[in-house]
Amino acid sequence: FNGATSLGTVTADNSGNFSKDVDLSANTTHNITAKATDTAGNTSDASAVLAITVDTVAPTMTTNTTGQIASSSDLVA
Repeated sequence: FNGATSLGTVTADNSGNFSKDVDLSANTTHNITAKATDTAGNTSDASAVLAITVDTVAPTMTTNTTGQIASSSDLVA
């Protein structure tokens, strides 16, 4: 689930592993939860929320454009 919206269903393998590809809108925080349903049809409560932010905005960076090292703290490894 993304909030109250279902993102679909998946079936776990024999080891209990599962995965699901989903499309999430950019530059938004998504609150993802999961529920499990057993073979008898019993559904669990929602899991703890996993907050995911899809960030497509490139970070800004300030550089020393003179090419001169002003101090040792200007060095980047």
